[in-house]
Amino acid sequence: MPAWAQLMYAPDPDVRAVEMAYSAYFREHKFEKTVHTQYYKLWLNSVRGNVDASGHVRPKTAAQLQAREQQLKQLRESEAGHNASRGGGGGWTWAGPEAHVADDGGGEEVAEQSNVYTIDRSLSNPDILYCGTESGGVYKSTDQAAHWSYVTKDQVIGAVSALRVHPTDPNTVLVSAEDELWRTIDGGTTWQIMGDAAFQALNISAWEIAFDPSDPQTVLAACNLGMYRSTDGGSNWSSVLSNSCTSIAVKPDDPAVWYTIRYEPTLHYSRFYRSTDHGQAWSLRDSGWYMPPAGEVGDYQIEDCRLAVTAADAGRIYAVLTGYQQAGASMTTNGWIGTWVSTDAGETWSFPHGLIGTPYTAAHPNLMNFTGDDGTYTQIGYNTTIIASQIDPDRVLIGGLNLWRSDDGCATYQAVGGYIGPVARTHPDMQELRVYKTGPTSEEVWIGCDGGVYHSTDFVQSHESMCRGLRAVNLWGYDQGWNDDIRVGGRYHNGNMGYAEGYADDDYIALGGGEAPTGYVNYSDERKTYFSDVDGKVMPATLNESPVSFPMSFDPNESYYNCSSSRILFDDRYFNVAWSGKDNKLYRSTNGGSGFNVFHAFGSNTNDKVLWIEQSYAAPNVFVVQQAAGNTSKLWRSVDDGATWAQLTLPSNSRDLYFAVGSVNPNDIWIGYTNRPNGQKVYHSTDGGATWNNITTPMLDNEQIWAIAHQYGTDGGVYLGLLNGRVLYRNNTMADWAEFSTGLPAGTEPLRIVPFYREGKVRLACWNLGVWEQDLYEPSTLQAGFSAAFGTFFCAGDSVHFVDHSVCGADATYAWSFPRSDPFRQYGEVSDSHLCSTGPV
Repeated sequence: MPAWAQLMYAPDPDVRAVEMAYSAYFREHKFEKTVHTQYYKLWLNSVRGNVDASGHVRPKTAAQLQAREQQLKQLRESEAGHNASRGGGGGWTWAGPEAHVADDGGGEEVAEQSNVYTIDRSLSNPDILYCGTESGGVYKSTDQAAHWSYVTKDQVIGAVSALRVHPTDPNTVLVSAEDELWRTIDGGTTWQIMGDAAFQALNISAWEIAFDPSDPQTVLAACNLGMYRSTDGGSNWSSVLSNSCTSIAVKPDDPAVWYTIRYEPTLHYSRFYRSTDHGQAWSLRDSGWYMPPAGEVGDYQIEDCRLAVTAADAGRIYAVLTGYQQAGASMTTNGWIGTWVSTDAGETWSFPHGLIGTPYTAAHPNLMNFTGDDGTYTQIGYNTTIIASQIDPDRVLIGGLNLWRSDDGCATYQAVGGYIGPVARTHPDMQELRVYKTGPTSEEVWIGCDGGVYHSTDFVQSHESMCRGLRAVNLWGYDQGWNDDIRVGGRYHNGNMGYAEGYADDDYIALGGGEAPTGYVNYSDERKTYFSDVDGKVMPATLNESPVSFPMSFDPNESYYNCSSSRILFDDRYFNVAWSGKDNKLYRSTNGGSGFNVFHAFGSNTNDKVLWIEQSYAAPNVFVVQQAAGNTSKLWRSVDDGATWAQLTLPSNSRDLYFAVGSVNPNDIWIGYTNRPNGQKVYHSTDGGATWNNITTPMLDNEQIWAIAHQYGTDGGVYLGLLNGRVLYRNNTMADWAEFSTGLPAGTEPLRIVPFYREGKVRLACWNLGVWEQDLYEPSTLQAGFSAAFGTFFCAGDSVHFVDHSVCGADATYAWSFPRSDPFRQYGEVSDSHLCSTGPV
């Protein structure tokens, strides 16, 4: 196991130390996807908002979550009374992606939206569904998932591991999130954390929740700490079974009979338990159940298991078992154990397939890895789910990295879709399968997966994407155009996204790729965008066209963790000139970003990464570069186009900082620190970093700064993006920071703030909730500017293509003149030097 992974798995790990060790390791080693690299991404995504100043994970308590939500409510109310002091705007609104279409030009919607951990449909009103996501809380639909609405916008809720709807009241829903159990009784308008203080302090996380069909006041939750039971609809809970319980089911024709799978830590494998008194008492039932080979108890770690039952045969139970062999084991399982079946409500068990472990073949596939072969990689636990048909008890669907089907009671299996299988556009990584009988001979299947939600009425011989409105989009990179409204980003689970103005309803194109924290836009009119994993893409004019690809042979420093990535910055003056950071070096491109060359090295340690780069709009020869050096950050400044660099003396040696540079005064620099003490969070320099003025106020007490941006054309206007749910603004004339948060979800994790001057908007891209926008806090003063492809042209007859790069609104008018050219032609073309502009005349 590499050293970085050992650090990650250690007790109370230092998140920043793990991140730096991970980056250093993969500078020297070719990247290979493993259980450790995948857990690393999941881990960073889950802990990012709970890391303290020392770099250690400190999850928020129930009391802290509730206090933050109350604080945000009060701040919103206060802000509403001061809207008249702003330049306009009614608060933050969603800017997409609303949904995604395939990149093949067909315009078909695809499930490449957001990771849906859990989904449930109301039994009493089939139009109503709820789903829980990995990063953005809970969503509700009242039109059979044609559209989703965000119903935990006012809660600091990220990952939702389990969710169930009351069997007779679609307004009552229980969910597991943030190591607590939550409940709504009004359809998601309000939410409460359940249990008394002692229960809330347990850090309970449920795999599954179930209502007793005969008395919905009785609820059971299969949790990380065992089986918990409530007799008052979830208000209070008691433990009825210890150790982790990973699944729960009720016998379809007898609500007194319940089933679960319980992990036995002394044996290192899981066993089946049954209750006949509505979940109060439980007894082991393991006749015919899986047993390790003689003498090998403890040589197999079998912990992630799931159950399925069917109304078509009430005594039938399917149990999927997954796990890995340990050192000394005689069998190599590579994650997949098999499916055990009972036809007598768990009294006895059989194993119809009959084979365990390698070698895996077409007739004996591994249902948990990429292609069903002997490959070692799986995502068991994260992607392990099973359902049985409610019409034909022999038909079963099992989800892992792929979706698999059995038509003979799990004696044999065939791939359905994902990485393999005949059903096209099936996003891999199944999270939860749910099946509902809709008539005597009909049923429907709902799938929550890493891409979103699917619906099928033919047991997934086909399906349709139902993701419109799911806002839990995990952005790991974001950029946008200058005057052309182009937006791109790399995402967790779903590859890259792209938008160009004119696309309807904030729909985006799914551009493919892996899970890179990437996405950059050229400040030209050529619709050129860049990604480290899929190279260049020219965004098409409509959703019914395919992007055109072009090569890109450079990958910047990119990270899954905040304040750890570089960028590709296109020069304000020359749109074919670009700057970027790789290792400890600044690179420069003169061919539109297709290739880069080393321009300057900041020291000799390749682990000291060049991070964010800013160019002064006021004086384009001025650049500021951030460099991470161990547990500190440096800022370097150049006033001569990068020929020489001076290190700035900063107010603090802290590692995590965000900065912006001025658009009117090139000596303006603002710094925001993520984890500095109260009173030491934001600083401003008016002399290029020689001296610093502390502009922190009590408005920033106990806050973490995760993004900063200067609004060009203002007297020092600066936005701060705070964790969770706040944006502040201040200019040089204001005595204090102003709240600018109305409409923003409570759980936002800011990634980047970027103004879009043409439309008078400012956008907030989030790690966990896509893109939001609202009107700029104040109007920007006109700042005229343009760029050309290059600064120097040598060939007679060359066309000099100018692109508008002004700070101005959409209603601006343009007049071009070229005094040394004669005669002047319409649209700015000049016969002797072939000058042309893209702005109106």
